[in-house]
Amino acid sequence: MIKFFRKIRYDFMEKNETGKYLKYAIGEIILVVIGILIALSINNWNDERKETNSKKNIIVSLISDLEKDIESFKKNAIRNTKAIDYCNSFLKTGQIDSSLVFVNTIDSKYIFYPNNSKYKSIVSTNKIEILDDSTIDKLTSYYEYDYSRLKSWVLDNEHGSKKIEEFVVEKLPKLPQSEIDKKFNEGVSKILTTDEVYNLLSRRLDYRNSLNELMKITQKNAEKLVIELKKITKG
Repeated sequence: MIKFFRKIRYDFMEKNETGKYLKYAIGEIILVVIGILIALSINNWNDERKETNSKKNIIVSLISDLEKDIESFKKNAIRNTKAIDYCNSFLKTGQIDSSLVFVNTIDSKYIFYPNNSKYKSIVSTNKIEILDDSTIDKLTSYYEYDYSRLKSWVLDNEHGSKKIEEFVVEKLPKLPQSEIDKKFNEGVSKILTTDEVYNLLSRRLDYRNSLNELMKITQKNAEKLVIELKKITKG
């Protein structure tokens, strides 16, 4: 093809047809420019396609992490609510159905398992810049503020958990093989009537109620983020 155009150019030069030669040269330049523009457009299209795919993969991973958080909040809320109801019932009546269940319930605690691997990855590699500013702000608020607040709340209240553990280990008799161990039940019932137990459970009840509210707020924020991120993938 190049030889073909070169031959035409030489023919014009040999025949001294300068006007035709200039027109041909200009046309050839225009063709080259058009070719360059087409190549650049294709390259830009490929870059945009790669960025779109990368953005989609990031969002899908973020949604997966957020949905794991939501599921974790739901499961912990159920367990925490069970402990709240159990403590409330005891504080009102001073009675328990099963000493074994009581001990296991009051000794349960919330452990924070963050699902933020994808967020940390895109922040450390600056890939978060692919997302729009509004989405970045909401992700940052969730992972840097909501996460930190929940984690701090759990860490700050570890003292209360340790108090429960100390109470179970030091004050209660060793757990029996079954719930019908009369000696165990009698021992637990006697200890549960003390003011120490009442005050301990009251403090833990306040903590669990506050934790439930905090988990609800954090879960709601995660659910809003999931909805927004899914809209982006469909847009």
